[in-house]
Amino acid sequence: MQGVRTAEPIRLKFSEKGRRVHVQPEDNDRFVLTVHDAIAACRLHIENERIRDVIEGAFRVLLDTLGEWVVEHREKVASAFLTRRSGAYLFLVVMKGSKYDEEFTDDATELDWQIGRNQLFAAFQVSVLEIPNCSPPEYQTFVDPNFCFQFPTD
Repeated sequence: MQGVRTAEPIRLKFSEKGRRVHVQPEDNDRFVLTVHDAIAACRLHIENERIRDVIEGAFRVLLDTLGEWVVEHREKVASAFLTRRSGAYLFLVVMKGSKYDEEFTDDATELDWQIGRNQLFAAFQVSVLEIPNCSPPEYQTFVDPNFCFQFPTD
């Protein structure tokens, strides 16, 4: 790379907030902005990284929570997926049985309620849907093939 110096960082001082800065990333796109806007962009980037870390951590906890629920109900769960549907997350549970199970439905409703009330999951809109046992082509109509986590059930 031509003209790259790694010894000293480029300093953008707020006292020069009206000064224009030219930025050229690796794709050769070009940005001309003021020092003030560059500082604001840096702060926004740092905040976005922090938010991303929080959301990724919450998502891992959500996956763990759903996985634990599947393990606790493994005697009645044939398959379980976290997928996207209609712009939200869907936790799809395929039951082993084909008949209505009031206790299982109550447990799934309780899980849905717990997720909705947990502030850690506020960034996610998650619904829980349990369906009777069916073939993969039938339950796959609920699953987004581009976004799907399947939970182990054995």
